[in-house]
Amino acid sequence: MMYRGIPASRGMSMGRAVIHQFSDPAAFERTHDLSMSISAEKNRIVKAVGAVCSELDMICESLEKSMEQKFIDIFRTQKMILNDPNIHCEMNKELESGKSRAEDAVRTVFLRWEALFRSLDRSVIQDRADDIVDASRRLMTHLLGKKECTLPFCDDACILITRELLPSEVVLIHERHFAGVVLSSGSPDSHAAIIMRELGIPCVVKALPSAQEVPADCLVLLDAVNGQVLVDPTIIEKEQFQRSCERFSTLRKNCREARKLPSVTRCGIEVSVFSNISGLGEAATALENGACGIGLLRIENLFLARHSVPGDEELYNLIRDCIAPFAGREIVLRLLDLGGDKNIAYLNITQEENPFLGRRGIRLLLARLDLLRQQLRVFLRVNKEIPIRIMIPMVTFADEVKTVRDLLQEVALEEGCSGIPPLGAMVETPAAALAMNTLLPMCDFFSVGTNDLIQYTLAAGRTNSSVTDLRRRHHPALWRLLRTICSEAGGKSVTLCGELAADPDALPMVLKCGIRSLSMASPMIPEIKERIRGLEI
Repeated sequence: MMYRGIPASRGMSMGRAVIHQFSDPAAFERTHDLSMSISAEKNRIVKAVGAVCSELDMICESLEKSMEQKFIDIFRTQKMILNDPNIHCEMNKELESGKSRAEDAVRTVFLRWEALFRSLDRSVIQDRADDIVDASRRLMTHLLGKKECTLPFCDDACILITRELLPSEVVLIHERHFAGVVLSSGSPDSHAAIIMRELGIPCVVKALPSAQEVPADCLVLLDAVNGQVLVDPTIIEKEQFQRSCERFSTLRKNCREARKLPSVTRCGIEVSVFSNISGLGEAATALENGACGIGLLRIENLFLARHSVPGDEELYNLIRDCIAPFAGREIVLRLLDLGGDKNIAYLNITQEENPFLGRRGIRLLLARLDLLRQQLRVFLRVNKEIPIRIMIPMVTFADEVKTVRDLLQEVALEEGCSGIPPLGAMVETPAAALAMNTLLPMCDFFSVGTNDLIQYTLAAGRTNSSVTDLRRRHHPALWRLLRTICSEAGGKSVTLCGELAADPDALPMVLKCGIRSLSMASPMIPEIKERIRGLEI
């Protein structure tokens, strides 16, 4: 039986099917004594949190020697969430206001926090929503006295079949050597899918009506290049697939060996390939994969992984350490890019009726000049040691860029800086794309955030799985906007960011639009550079 889905992490593999039951905390049922006091219910939560945190510590310890720090930090983030005093305060209030069971309080509070984070529609914030689901699931499991539905270890090649995955489960999949993943739900833009791409785990999403469609232990051929899942294949189908795997493996090997060569098309067009990074250690990996620089350093994680705004010295050290491997090459730092719906702990952001069209990116920073000034102050200090470029997120109007430029010059004067770094805008809305002539005098360079540009152009939320089929990267409206951006950039550099930049099939059209610079997750760099070298453009 052949099933078709959406490739979320490119690769090809085969193995026996292992069916995994996704545990949804919203579906858990109560089983404990209903006559316990509010005080006893509070104590149950405290004890469950302690038990879960001990488990998380054990997981982190077991992964220390085999996983990168950023993946271990997923479990540490869950521990931080479970110990968050704001969450505990809300759970206590729920119990005191009439929810007499710990399970009800946990369910209500965590679902509320998840919904608020999801509505921000910013990938780095939505990662926290996945972490919240993960943490709440572990807590509910302990409260209900249930045994965690854990992933098995594989003694041979296995393909995991399930509804969807949480980020921590992806890390364990890699640790337990699964050959690939097939999801009946999910999105290629989810946090879990991004981690699978970084870890090189082949994955296809939205491929099955349900996980139960596949018999356990049957042979599965997973083609996560073309989005195909073949269940219980014939001998001939298996032989054809093995030949395809060999060709794909050879391609990957060639890409790896040539990863540090220049990326020039057969007609002599040179394309710069940069890396997106968001944390310590990622720059070294990007350099090893052949990136020519940092096209986008996201600093959101440096703010989200704590309970208060980092001080200047701490923020400076973190950023400097992140970008140090690329000293002397082009480096773009993006200003803090958050949304405006969620009161994110210490930031006290006002909740809005329509967060998708509210204070996001530069709009939020202009309302919080204390945050903006701090970032500009720190960026200028970094620039003295390692030259950088500064990018403004979610620009719509030219006066937004002018305000930032004026403030940057003001802060530079206060800090005794002789000059300011190049300042650019991120084009993420049709309005910005169609008004490039107004942005041009204020900007030194541009970056196109395709994930947001696609969702705003097609009116299809990037993480809403119900409209995944509508979020088409090859829509003619998108190509028209890209051509407009490039033709009206006045010769200034335009870098394409987001998932479209790492789509091998889109490369010919991307280059024909005039794009000559790409920025992507570092694991895709070798293959994209090899594809560029093979293009007759």
